[in-house]
Amino acid sequence: MKKLPFMLAAALLASCGAQPSTLENSSLIPDASSTEAAASTSSHPSSAELTPDLPASLPADSQEEENEIMKVTINGTPFELELADNAAAGAFKELLPLDLEMSSMAHEKYCYLEVSLPTSTYAPGRIEAGDVMLWGSDCLVFFYESFDTSYSYTRLGHLTSTDGLLEACSSSSTRIVIERN
Repeated sequence: MKKLPFMLAAALLASCGAQPSTLENSSLIPDASSTEAAASTSSHPSSAELTPDLPASLPADSQEEENEIMKVTINGTPFELELADNAAAGAFKELLPLDLEMSSMAHEKYCYLEVSLPTSTYAPGRIEAGDVMLWGSDCLVFFYESFDTSYSYTRLGHLTSTDGLLEACSSSSTRIVIERN
């Protein structure tokens, strides 16, 4: 922090055309020993006192973006899929639009993709209805019921609402269409 005034002065003078060698010998920039002595006896405000008050939060346009929302239709029922923020979800998004015939197993609808996606597997311990995962590197899984599991998956996203999900997935043949919003 003690070098901050020196760096600011150097940057200002450099932008005005001063040469770096001129800055080193300038009386405008005190050496470290005189800065420390002056700090203990000076009535000048410290750099912390000169720092303007910053807003508690950033404006909405500069805040981190929310995860992307994709449109999903399961047997004619619309849903929204909030993609995870990972490489697998990014690669999955590049495959869209997809129109898939899904197979059924216990609490899920699944199908094998024609390509492998990047993986970052983890064992969630519990699957929630609406989770959309990748099993292995190429098996897309939509979960329509919650349950405990010891399996490992890569998270692709989650349906923003599960209202009507169980009913939409109740038939043995399930068509899922996924597209960009």
